[in-house]
Amino acid sequence: MKLLLALLGGFFCVPGFGQLFYRITPPGGKPSHLIGTMHLVPEDRMRFAPAVTAALEASEVFVMEINPDIPVSEQLALAGKVIMNPPLQERIAPERYAALRAEAEALGVKGRKFDRYARLKPLFLVPAVVQAALDGTEGVDLVLHKKAVKRHLPVYGLETAAFQINLLAGIPDDQQLSMLDGPDPFGIADFNRMVDLYFSENIAELQRLTAEEMKEFPELNRKLLEDRNRAWIPEMQRYSTLLSTFYAVGAAHLPGPEGVLALLEQAGWTVEALPGAFVP
Repeated sequence: MKLLLALLGGFFCVPGFGQLFYRITPPGGKPSHLIGTMHLVPEDRMRFAPAVTAALEASEVFVMEINPDIPVSEQLALAGKVIMNPPLQERIAPERYAALRAEAEALGVKGRKFDRYARLKPLFLVPAVVQAALDGTEGVDLVLHKKAVKRHLPVYGLETAAFQINLLAGIPDDQQLSMLDGPDPFGIADFNRMVDLYFSENIAELQRLTAEEMKEFPELNRKLLEDRNRAWIPEMQRYSTLLSTFYAVGAAHLPGPEGVLALLEQAGWTVEALPGAFVP
């Protein structure tokens, strides 16, 4: 399940809708914009094209998958959802745990820090290790969120943090544990490769890598992508009917017959691909 994390990170594209940046207009509504994001990338590569900046500045509201500005009380309530009980150290053989710990240390994550991370379910453990191992990384969606807040734009989410955490935490532990199998348990090599593909918008290779992986998990693909995509369309209709909206969602949600772009067209929206979202 190595590329499952990459999929959740939101950088999957297929032929037909090649770009990451779109103008989308509902019937009788306001022209809006949609960008496919990746939730963890090197900050020094995140150079937005002028058209992206202009679209954000011209928007009246900013909408992402979830609004990250949630009360501390809610954060605390959700924290327990991401803990694996019993923890990883009791789920796998001692030598396997020691190997994972050593792998994390080789990436620059101290053993005691890994022990703390290892209390998390793997879908939360792996990105924690990746982010700790790589300096200067940030989410594309979060950087856009900061820009929107700086411009005093209202910020909303297409779904709640509780819904998203419950969805991810509800994936069976055995499926999550399988992510840690193989010679690159934290997916650093895949991460670096996917970052390059994301910024170059290499559609064919992104499609090959991710579509091949998700064939093994059709039910998971439905829960993580298809069902959520369909639930977002009426929400997007609600915003863009009245306001010019800038949407930032994981690029995994955009393409395919059950993707957001196709669903918007089916609902009568005009979808126009725009030039690249980033400058070299």
